[in-house]
Amino acid sequence: MHDKRTTKGTFHIVEGPLPVPLDKQEVPKVVFPHFLHAAFNPSDELNTLPFTSNQEDKAKTMVSMLLRPMVCPEVKGIISKKSLEVRFFAPGSLVSNLDFVESIFGNAGNPNLAQNDAGLDTEHWTGHTGCIILAPLN
Repeated sequence: MHDKRTTKGTFHIVEGPLPVPLDKQEVPKVVFPHFLHAAFNPSDELNTLPFTSNQEDKAKTMVSMLLRPMVCPEVKGIISKKSLEVRFFAPGSLVSNLDFVESIFGNAGNPNLAQNDAGLDTEHWTGHTGCIILAPLN
């Protein structure tokens, strides 16, 4: 089975000292807080969990997931396995997108538990943390 899903949309990167890939759109720094506010305040329709969409009282929420994908395998006697951490946020209607990502990288568990805190596992953490916010235009 081959999954044909691709990432579609426009990716915005705030201007700064690093070059921006040609397939991304560079925006002034002042745009970032506006995008962030809009991303975390989606419409009720976008926040509706799909499995409640036919119910009278629909569940409306944001969803999130913590991933710790391995980026360096263990080499006995040389280096421990290393992972980075990425936190995904999405409106409830996009929960299947998180399910798809989880099927590839796994789930790192509850981000509020110390056992899942990459910063406390310095032997196995690369020191890199990312945040991905799925924020479709309303």
